[in-house]
Amino acid sequence: MNSFLLFLLLVLVTFGLFLGVTSIVRLPYMDEVFHIRQAQQYCKLNFTEWDPMITTLPGLYFISFLLLYPLSLLTDMDLVSICSPSMLRLTNVLLWMGNCWLMYGILVKLNCNIPKVRPDADECKEQERPYGVQNVRGGELDVAVKRKMHSTMKEHCFITSLVVSFFPVLYFFTFLYYTDMASTFFVLLTYHCALSERYHCSALAGFASILCRQTNIVWVAFTAAVAALVNVSLAVDEALVKMNEDKHNTQTSFAEMVHLFLVQSTRRLTTLISIMWPYAAVMLGFLMFVYVNEGVVVGDRSSHQPALHLPQILYFYAFSMIWSFSHFASLSTIRMALASVSRRAVISIVILIVLISLCFVAIKNFTIVHPYLRDDNRHLTFYVWRKLFARHPVLRYVWIPVYISSIVLIHGKLTYNFIMSGMTANPHLSHLVSLVWQVFFVLCTALPIVVQQLVEPRYFIVPYLMLRLHLPVQRPSIALSLEFLLYVMIDISLLILFLFMPFEWQHEPGVTQRFMW
Repeated sequence: MNSFLLFLLLVLVTFGLFLGVTSIVRLPYMDEVFHIRQAQQYCKLNFTEWDPMITTLPGLYFISFLLLYPLSLLTDMDLVSICSPSMLRLTNVLLWMGNCWLMYGILVKLNCNIPKVRPDADECKEQERPYGVQNVRGGELDVAVKRKMHSTMKEHCFITSLVVSFFPVLYFFTFLYYTDMASTFFVLLTYHCALSERYHCSALAGFASILCRQTNIVWVAFTAAVAALVNVSLAVDEALVKMNEDKHNTQTSFAEMVHLFLVQSTRRLTTLISIMWPYAAVMLGFLMFVYVNEGVVVGDRSSHQPALHLPQILYFYAFSMIWSFSHFASLSTIRMALASVSRRAVISIVILIVLISLCFVAIKNFTIVHPYLRDDNRHLTFYVWRKLFARHPVLRYVWIPVYISSIVLIHGKLTYNFIMSGMTANPHLSHLVSLVWQVFFVLCTALPIVVQQLVEPRYFIVPYLMLRLHLPVQRPSIALSLEFLLYVMIDISLLILFLFMPFEWQHEPGVTQRFMW
């Protein structure tokens, strides 16, 4: 089936589900009460009134206003009547479509804009081909072959983006008026524009992402750092080519690579400033907002008091492993991980001991059980916590092997993908770029979530998508099929729970409650 026709089919399915959800859940549900009420104030052109229960900035409401206001002009209908719950929810269906294309664009940028054609992960051995793929005769692949393989890779990227667009934690909110879809859209747009070297547009999209959710400031910083990293790494790669031509020597140690990286960073300072200043302007504006607002949260801050909750990062790794498990379940992946550990046995043992110790300290001293997690049985996390963690204090420590395995496998896969990507022709440079990127990623993932008391899957959406988009893209395989099957099964199951298994609380008779993330 043509990929575009497949996309249209999935759009029709999503729109049909949207109509079903809207016909059954006609009234705003849970946080929709505040968001829809606020958006309707904007439809009345009342931009000064603010609902104190809302803790995020008004980006989502501006998006809906900008979409629905032209519609009111075209149809000659009153804007207030158009801003119904169903029409406001439709905003997120459109943003879901946008997310599909942005993820496709990011995957193409990460996998197709390279001088050499990358190998399939299952068809190469890292001992034989530690980086890139060369023609068997040592030359460049001819133009026709490269074009065909480039086209094939783009097809694989498109299929992958469609699969990831059904990621259940995000897909569920396609049908409700929550901020997650808009927040994700603008973060992806920020990253895509940076990969396209459109840094001003990227910073502007980053500003829009902050208007949807304040914690997206970390992804603006992440994007700025990655943009600088890519720029310097390409300069280092060019310098290495020149050095090798002059010295007829292709051997460069990792220490020499770090030194060369720092030298090139200094030489390209003017270029880096031109890349970074739009992002710096956004971050400076955000700091001014925090100073004036006396904090990051707007509105009701009672349920969003910051506290150090270190196990959140462990939950994120386990969460990511569950959703992408099919990509790590192959024997080749496990063999690669074990081979990597065995080559550095002493260092690996030391790292393992350190990780176990840190996990114990984090769980013992920094676990926080938010009242919503303990008492609100509308959310799936309530049942996960009660069944898997709260039955006995020891259970919190039982999952440490899962956390550590997830950390090792995920970062091993990311490192492998950077080396195999062919972005640079030097394995030490690829290792360095991989290391720096992963440090940025871990910091930007951890900063927003370790200060949150509540364990909330929605907080993991953006970092998970960043992680997933940087896993190797392969031709449609069993792993991708299993991933899609898992996503669709969870999507359908949760929608059935949400739509057809409502319940009531004894202390709130007559008020319908529904299961959700």
